[in-house]
Amino acid sequence: MAVINSGGQMGAHMKIREHGGGTLTASTRDGMEVASIRSDESGNGRVDLSDVQGTLMATMQTLSERGATLALMSPNGKRACAMAASQDGGVLNLSNGQGSPVLVGGIASGRRDGALNLYNQRGIPVISAGSTIGGFGQLSINDDNGHRLVTFPQRFESTQAGTGPTDQ
Repeated sequence: MAVINSGGQMGAHMKIREHGGGTLTASTRDGMEVASIRSDESGNGRVDLSDVQGTLMATMQTLSERGATLALMSPNGKRACAMAASQDGGVLNLSNGQGSPVLVGGIASGRRDGALNLYNQRGIPVISAGSTIGGFGQLSINDDNGHRLVTFPQRFESTQAGTGPTDQ
């Protein structure tokens, strides 16, 4: 089904895809598609938003058994921000104008605590913050090529429950 505007261009249309799912699309007055909502053959949903030139600027989708994702693009088409949700929790990824990640944070894989990594302009990790298996904070600093310079605390063990770490 199509909705035609006064200029004779398709302003919106709805259709059934080959696999049986649906698509709903909105267009500018001259027919450029700028928004779509659709389902894949597994029944997962996806939303895409584009600018007036048709460049993809935002996309959000769900994936069975994996969770949801959201990505925002810069005007040059590079991914600037991405978020994901899974059974483990959330992840945030921020990138520079060239698409290299500069900040990645979220839940450490297979754990319930958080982790945060900062990257240089080349996408190399230079600072990592998180927690140890024991629950204490840990900070690592790397050089511009990603080689570890120092980690705080270096090694520790708990002297008594609730008293905190001690250096060895």
